[in-house]
Amino acid sequence: MKCPKCGSDNTVKNGQTENGSPRIKCRDCGKRSTVNGTVKKVKNDVGMTLDEFREKYDVEYMLDRVLRDLSKNKVYEKHDILKLANLPISTPGASTILESRKAYYGKNHSKMIFSHPDTITMLKETAKLN
Repeated sequence: MKCPKCGSDNTVKNGQTENGSPRIKCRDCGKRSTVNGTVKKVKNDVGMTLDEFREKYDVEYMLDRVLRDLSKNKVYEKHDILKLANLPISTPGASTILESRKAYYGKNHSKMIFSHPDTITMLKETAKLN
């Protein structure tokens, strides 16, 4: 806070009044004064929550979220799943993670086809997928 007498920023808190207004003392000129109003404390809003971290960096979490929300009457290819998760096609480990979710995919020739588990089961039973 600035000193009202000399305008210096070299001040220190020196208690407070009954209504919560802070008192300051200037280290340059020695003037003691009361500042009108209360001082708002700055909230330390640094960092992120665990969920925010996982949504930003955890590839497995992002893919699981997309797979969980797949529609029963739609079929997706691998690049569609990565696109829905906002991941580049060359994301390291994405293929391994997707292949470990057996309930959500089947293979048609060399392409991985993804959908809701009920749809995948139906397509495997009708011999459309391996």
